[in-house]
Amino acid sequence: MSSSLLEIIRLDSGEIVLRRTDEENKPLVSLTFSSEVQDFLGDYTEDVGNAMINAGIQLASKLYEQSVDQDEDNRILH
Repeated sequence: MSSSLLEIIRLDSGEIVLRRTDEENKPLVSLTFSSEVQDFLGDYTEDVGNAMINAGIQLASKLYEQSVDQDEDNRILH
């Protein structure tokens, strides 16, 4: 994935998206909560969405680092 800056925003539709700051129309990740969940979470809907996306980013970063470490450990030198 590109190293450009990312932002998490809430769209007018209520959808919470992760996108590159330079590409306003192309979300990388989007979250949509049902009206039942929105009613339950109330003012915390956006906070929960942000936390979910941030947790995904952290896990993806950790998995990437692990795969890079494995590749380095398994190099074949000729």
